[in-house]
Amino acid sequence: MVLRILKGYLGLLVALGRIVALGAACIGAGLAIVYPLWRLATSRPDVYTLVCGVLFVAVAGSIAAIRMRTALRLNPARFRRNLLKFAVLAAGISIAVALLLSLHRFLALAALVVTAAAWGLIEFVLEPSVSNGK
Repeated sequence: MVLRILKGYLGLLVALGRIVALGAACIGAGLAIVYPLWRLATSRPDVYTLVCGVLFVAVAGSIAAIRMRTALRLNPARFRRNLLKFAVLAAGISIAVALLLSLHRFLALAALVVTAAAWGLIEFVLEPSVSNGK
């Protein structure tokens, strides 16, 4: 009976030790990642912005590529339609932002209206050649 009690306390101490070790590993990893980034941000903000931008684009691109590959494999027609909708939105918003930055507000608004109309045409009017997955 005493042996079972000691074994239970030993298991509890092992679990507590694992939690403390995991916490220490998280703190160590956080310091190893955050301190150099903080140092870079305070000493060279231009390089820091470039590094963070490249990392963000790389991660977002990887996630998008994985999802696109899966979607293409599951239903190529739906993938092409979604890709077309994304291209219309990306182009329309890019044109609107460019017009807005060049101080052509009404043209930017018109570009957004045309983009919304084109997206609506693709989404609601064009005959979908995509099954509902049923």
